[in-house]
Amino acid sequence: MLIKYDDDAPRIRCRSSDFRVLNCADFGDPTTRQRFFFIGRTDGEPLRWPEPTHAKGGSADLLGARGGEVPASALTGG
Repeated sequence: MLIKYDDDAPRIRCRSSDFRVLNCADFGDPTTRQRFFFIGRTDGEPLRWPEPTHAKGGSADLLGARGGEVPASALTGG
């Protein structure tokens, strides 16, 4: 990956900053791609990263299934 540095770009001075590589699937995107995110604040307040909104590792889906299994109640209507 090549990141181009532009010496003429405007500069913002952050009092606090952080970066993370996050998995998009943890936040509802239908892909497991990882993306680089950078946040910064100029007001000195603490940084707050969002919490993942979607489950990891085969947890139950809306029907209560795990890992591709279909519960019997979904098939029988009960």
